[in-house]
Amino acid sequence: MAEYKVYVTRNIPTPGLDLLAQHFEITSYECDDAIPHTTLVEALKEKPYDALYCMLTDTIDAEVLDAAVTLSLYTNQRKLCKRGKKGGVRVYYRRKALKPPLPAIMTGIAGLDELSTNTRFLSEYREAGLICITETWFTENCPDSGINIDGFSVYRSDRTAESGKTRGGGVCAYINNKWCNNNNTHVTERTCTQDMEVLSLSLRPYYLPREFPKVNLNVVYAPPQANAKRAEDYLSNLIHEQQNKSPDSAILITGDFNHSTLESSLPTFLPIREMLHKKREDFRFVLWQRSRRLP
Repeated sequence: MAEYKVYVTRNIPTPGLDLLAQHFEITSYECDDAIPHTTLVEALKEKPYDALYCMLTDTIDAEVLDAAVTLSLYTNQRKLCKRGKKGGVRVYYRRKALKPPLPAIMTGIAGLDELSTNTRFLSEYREAGLICITETWFTENCPDSGINIDGFSVYRSDRTAESGKTRGGGVCAYINNKWCNNNNTHVTERTCTQDMEVLSLSLRPYYLPREFPKVNLNVVYAPPQANAKRAEDYLSNLIHEQQNKSPDSAILITGDFNHSTLESSLPTFLPIREMLHKKREDFRFVLWQRSRRLP
């Protein structure tokens, strides 16, 4: 009989369990999902364990340690990550300058032919992680095959008949396949109304600092005739919902806001880039990003 008892908090691959079983008495939580905190505490109280094999996502707090009075070791299946000044976005970028942690973003209003040409011959377009377009004029009669660009996956929110619009509108986002895999990109919101058009994507790219579990991208078009108050309220509620679901995610808001603004409804977001049209002072094409202190 094994001298030491080990509790495993996740259903890890069989070879790993077999290796542990050769030297220890193993008890594991038979589920692929994360173990609930209360279940872990109760399991450690029921039986004395010498070691706890846990995941990085498991919460090992004072309550867990108090429940396992005989516990002398807890570990996980990944090496310890550097924290503080030795980890973070800035250090990551210095060490991996050719693999940017956050995407280069191209935004604007452009024709499809022009955009296709730019991605072929201009490196800033070809290497961009995200290309966000407003006023596409796309409808359900425009197939994806007719608007695809080599090396990019397209996601779109088209003008709909239910919105009452007969011309203009539509937003889309081209995701560089070298920056984010298609399987890690999910549409979370498609909206087309008289006041606001929104396409929201949840992205988990190949290279992302641990400060950000994912990237929430919001491509927005507020028509010139839109009710600014209703548009701002809708977008504010959408962003607050994203913040509640994933507080640490990187949230990007880009698009054509015209006379709408986020300064009062989302005061923690700052405009990174703002361009004013020469003839129309109320034209605003802004990229907003949540302000946060980096390590």
